[in-house]
Amino acid sequence: MAITKIGTPELFDFSATNTALQLPTGDTASRPSAPSAGEWRFNSELKYVEYWDGGSPGAWRQIDTEAIPSDIVDIDNFDITNKTVFNPSEVGQYSGGGCSFIDSGTKFLAGSEYIPNGIIYQYNLSTVFDLTTATYANISKDLDGLYLYMTYMPTDTYLFTDEYFAAGDNRILRYDLSSANNVSTASFVTGQRIDNNTMSAKVTNFTMASGGISFNSDGTRLYVAFTNSINTTGGKIVIQRYDLSTAYDISGVNAATANSTSPELTTNAGGLRGQISVSADEKQILVMNLTPNGTLSQIDLTTATDLTTASLTKTRIFGGGNLIGFRYYMTPKIATSASDGSGEYYVYDYV
Repeated sequence: MAITKIGTPELFDFSATNTALQLPTGDTASRPSAPSAGEWRFNSELKYVEYWDGGSPGAWRQIDTEAIPSDIVDIDNFDITNKTVFNPSEVGQYSGGGCSFIDSGTKFLAGSEYIPNGIIYQYNLSTVFDLTTATYANISKDLDGLYLYMTYMPTDTYLFTDEYFAAGDNRILRYDLSSANNVSTASFVTGQRIDNNTMSAKVTNFTMASGGISFNSDGTRLYVAFTNSINTTGGKIVIQRYDLSTAYDISGVNAATANSTSPELTTNAGGLRGQISVSADEKQILVMNLTPNGTLSQIDLTTATDLTTASLTKTRIFGGGNLIGFRYYMTPKIATSASDGSGEYYVYDYV
């Protein structure tokens, strides 16, 4: 095979500021079937540059998550009248265990809250982020807690849950997956109780701690939400930030290690569990409360990561039962599950 050497450097002159290099472009379905490590392309469907990592198993990954346009939103723009409803038979009526899109929106995790314990079921999506195309992958994971309130995978191999073991004993647990994006391969690694004696001791007058957590883009900062109201309206929330020396390692997190604490924010809502998402630039936090009837709060920071500058911008009732397990995706979409016995999961589009 002939090899041609390009001897004119000007053909690859990137010094001009008004030009760009055109990458191979296509949607998720048109990805190469047998990619090699380091190959990269622009995903026209997900709107970001991605590369094949060459791992075992391999995965398509974003080139630079910080280069993606800001995911700051106005919650009034979510379409709550045309939500997608997903009611999987495997879960039954206990859909309050949270949910999560994984693997660039090609898979979906549905948390079953109870009976006889928390269970996570995994589904394949033939169209990314579209639950109407979901089919059960015959993959599931039984958990140890009596109740499951959060199903959260910030990476392809880390799973975080909020599990209830006994009165006053809620725990954030981390599981590591030996096979990327296969929840059945998850093994427990570490956990942390969330109550007034551990993570929330710096929060005065707050007797109820929540399992609402979210990481920044590289896992070095953990955000945790607390509420003083579990089932009533008119409650307040406080958010704390913990800086981690090792990404996604929550083993050393406790009240003494909190690096920033927000003011008490009156949301006129209650029942916060496992429902917080932090924007990529860490200047906005969205929080979902169970009552009344699924209330989403928009919290904006004037200074990124500095929770002392946080203020409650607005709240909005989404309806559709007591919502739990909320996650926001930069597509942008909201995925959440109902803790009202309906066995349903919902996706709301941003319009």
